[in-house]
Amino acid sequence: MGLFDAIFGSSKKEQEKPIRDKLKKRKDFEKVLKIRLAEIDRYKAYLTTEQESELFFCRAVGHDSIDVIQIRYSMDGGLKELQRIYVESLNYFIVGFNDDNPIYFDILNRVSLGILLNIPDENFM
Repeated sequence: MGLFDAIFGSSKKEQEKPIRDKLKKRKDFEKVLKIRLAEIDRYKAYLTTEQESELFFCRAVGHDSIDVIQIRYSMDGGLKELQRIYVESLNYFIVGFNDDNPIYFDILNRVSLGILLNIPDENFM
């Protein structure tokens, strides 16, 4: 398997890089991360073609972006990277926010994560 890993996989140095989560392996996170990023790309593609479903697709991008932040954190993602993902997804969350049926948990989760990541206050305005 060493030959295939060298050709198709990540470098051995990258595979041995420690991660924050001690119960799972890097490959487990990479698999889920790949799925989430593909879903986000698919939702963004729908946004350009299906305007009547904009609320749903923006909400889906915002929700999946939180998953990406959590996965990247568990994989030992850097603070700058996590902040970048958060700020990019914040606009989708705001567009996908439903004033008629706000979900308190989503708002609390989003704001709490922003505080933990030291997101500047002007991004919340």
